Amino acid sequence: MKNQLLSDSEINELVTKYPLYSQDGKGGNAIALYRFYLGGASWYVLEGSEEIINGKKNISLFGLVNMYDIELGYFSLNEMEELETNLKIVNEDGNLLYTIPAKIERDRSFKPTQLKDLQGEAEREYIKKMKW
Repeated sequence: MKNQLLSDSEINELVTKYPLYSQDGKGGNAIALYRFYLGGASWYVLEGSEEIINGKKNISLFGLVNMYDIELGYFSLNEMEELETNLKIVNEDGNLLYTIPAKIERDRSFKPTQLKDLQGEAEREYIKKMKW
């Protein structure tokens, strides 16, 4: 079952007010509009555009991703909503205890924030080092 991360009105507002490339050149002053997460991974959405791929509407997003490393990049809202995985729960020795089904979720408490003001230390350090 599809996991709707953004409502249709939020998508419309995103692609209208913040289309792809609309925050180019803003550096740390660019605004992260939404945060999605799965386990320790986070996706901060800066911009988005709607496109048709293979006859289906796709929402392409651009933002800051903190997964195994931190980087700016593109990701698909449609793929994020369809992703289903299992998180592995291990003990301190690294032995698997159990797995739990998981989907990417939206941080409903996240408010639009300039990149330079994100709460995560790793994200702030990455933004400081970027050459815009």
